[in-house]
Amino acid sequence: MQKDFDKWNLQKKQLDIRDDRFFFKEGEVWWCAVGLNIGSESCGKGDTFRRPVLILKKLSSTAFIGIPFSSQPKSGSWFTEVMVNGIR
Repeated sequence: MQKDFDKWNLQKKQLDIRDDRFFFKEGEVWWCAVGLNIGSESCGKGDTFRRPVLILKKLSSTAFIGIPFSSQPKSGSWFTEVMVNGIR
């Protein structure tokens, strides 16, 4: 699959100039622009390069450690199924 890094770069520039404040908590699921990444890192989907992310650890008011969700079944010891609002 050919990745359009230029399109992601334009989106990233638009996100960088925004001055929105978000109030997130550990354990919440947020739609985040995770971008277009290299290698086996999770990429966002659609025109906004977003995917749902579980807030695992809040580091500050603007930073967190998160786990991106995938709708595709994965196998391996580092993957686990998660249920959100009764949906796997």
